[in-house]
Amino acid sequence: MQQFLLVEDSMMFGRMAKKRIEEVFAVPVLWAQSLAETQRILDEENGNFSVALLDFNLPDAPQGEVIDLVVDQGISSLVFTTDMSNEVRGMIWEKKVADYIIKEDPNSLDYVVATIRQFEVNQHTLVLVVDESDSYRSYLSELLYIRKFRVLTAPDAETAFGILKQHPDIKLVIADFETTDFDGGNFCQKVRGNSSLEDLAVIGLMPSDDRTAGIKYIKSGGSDYVIKNPFMVEEFYSKIDRSLETVNLYSSLRKIS
Repeated sequence: MQQFLLVEDSMMFGRMAKKRIEEVFAVPVLWAQSLAETQRILDEENGNFSVALLDFNLPDAPQGEVIDLVVDQGISSLVFTTDMSNEVRGMIWEKKVADYIIKEDPNSLDYVVATIRQFEVNQHTLVLVVDESDSYRSYLSELLYIRKFRVLTAPDAETAFGILKQHPDIKLVIADFETTDFDGGNFCQKVRGNSSLEDLAVIGLMPSDDRTAGIKYIKSGGSDYVIKNPFMVEEFYSKIDRSLETVNLYSSLRKIS
């Protein structure tokens, strides 16, 4: 892991976060307390950070301006906030951060540590995105890159089957429920002909909140599904985490037995 960027104007909390991250990950933490200082550090270090932990509200950046500054450098960012209004929550996700943390939660630093550890696992996790839309494949890929995943893409089911054959180390498939060559149920059934639920997670992208279609997808071998419209990034990340947790758990159990 490269060095870590911390932006926090509270001296007490900043010291605690810096100490904890450096102790757990044995990496240097560069700490800024303002937007201006963050800009200086980014310039000096040429954006060479693996992860950033950012305070949403700074004296010279009260509306999350520091998030734009850091995310534009391609740095996966976690955001601390005390304001959990729908407006702020929506604003944070629009800025394409990796996650947000409630600052007042006494377990907030534990959550940060767990998330960074998950990023380290994600760097070795290969994900396949299947969708006919070029723009939607790019959008989903970007969300996955933010979480440090390795990503392959396919425009249709047949291409996806070929990629799965070439890359047996793929751990997760995220596929549009309806493509021109396969529907979601048939796609899952064919995937499960070669890969069990224990080896590969499959998440379907549903066009709408059709519970019948969702049940069919699960019954056909899907691990979970996400509604495309409206699309909720939090739900997307949460379902990815849960699905991969199951795959990784089975993998760990096989190593023990």
